[in-house]
Amino acid sequence: MLEVVVAVFLLVQRRAILSLAAIAWLSTLFVLYRVGLWSMDFHAPCRCLGGAADWLGIAPEHVSTFSLVTLAYFMCGSYALLGHLLLPGARRRLADCLPSS
Repeated sequence: MLEVVVAVFLLVQRRAILSLAAIAWLSTLFVLYRVGLWSMDFHAPCRCLGGAADWLGIAPEHVSTFSLVTLAYFMCGSYALLGHLLLPGARRRLADCLPSS
């Protein structure tokens, strides 16, 4: 349910910083969940995507790896872009790239 709330927020939100912060926050929660599983010595493939392995016909380990790579992409990307936007002058550079409304 939390993913749906964040997705709706991203659809209606026009401010890049708030959108990136929402993605960073959600991906951080997922990373903390994964760290919690690893700390409990849980090594089975994550069923994060439900039965995707079954209906795609691939091994659950591959789906788990795909979800980890996607999580890393979202987390690193959102934090990197947030850091870039929060640097001095970055907002002006971003405004120069966006079409004026």
